Amino acid sequence: MSLSEACAAGDTETVAALLAAGADVEGSAVDTPPIVFAARAGQLAVVQQLLQHKASIMSTDLAGVVPLTAAASEGHTSVVEFLLPLSAATSNKDGDASVLHWAAKIGDAAVVEQLLKAKANPRQRDDDEETAADWAADYDHGDVAELLRAAEASEQRQPEPADPEFVMPKIEEVVDAAPEELARAGICLLYTSDAADEEDSV
Repeated sequence: MSLSEACAAGDTETVAALLAAGADVEGSAVDTPPIVFAARAGQLAVVQQLLQHKASIMSTDLAGVVPLTAAASEGHTSVVEFLLPLSAATSNKDGDASVLHWAAKIGDAAVVEQLLKAKANPRQRDDDEETAADWAADYDHGDVAELLRAAEASEQRQPEPADPEFVMPKIEEVVDAAPEELARAGICLLYTSDAADEEDSV
C-alpha cells in the first residue's frame, strides 16, 4: 500500500510505518500530496499525523487545491475546523476559485458557515466572475445561496459621507470678521496703507 492510499484509507499504523521507512511526507513523486488525499477523505487523524511529520499545510495537487479546500469540497467539517486556524487566508484561490466556492458547490451549509466565521470573503469572484452564492445557486443549493447572499449584503460597505460643499463667504462677512476667525477659516486679506494708495494715485 502506498502512503497516499494509506492516508485516504485512514490507516494510521501503515502511515506511521511508511514514514518511518522513509516515505516522502510531501509525496513529491505523485500528483496529489498525501495530506490532500487525507483531507479530501476526511481522515483527521491522518492529517494531524502528517503535520506532525512536517507536511506542508499549503501542499497542492495539480489543480492547486490545498488540504483545507479538499476537506471543504467534501463537507468534512471536523477537518475544516482543525485546518482553518492553520491555513492561509480563506479567500486565497485554489485552482480557479476560493475554498468558499467549493463548499458552496456541494451545498454544505455547516462548512460554509465555518468559513464565513473565519472571514472568508463571500463577495470574491472566480475566474468566470461568479461568487460562491452563484455556485450554490448553479448546483441547486438554494438555502446555501441565500445564506451567502445575506453574507454578501452584510459585507457591503456603506458609502462614506461626502464632504460638505464649500460656500464662499460673502465679502461683508469677511471684512467684518475678526482676524483670528479669518485665520481659522484659512482666509488671508491683503491690506495697503493710505500712503501707498496716495502714491499710486499720483
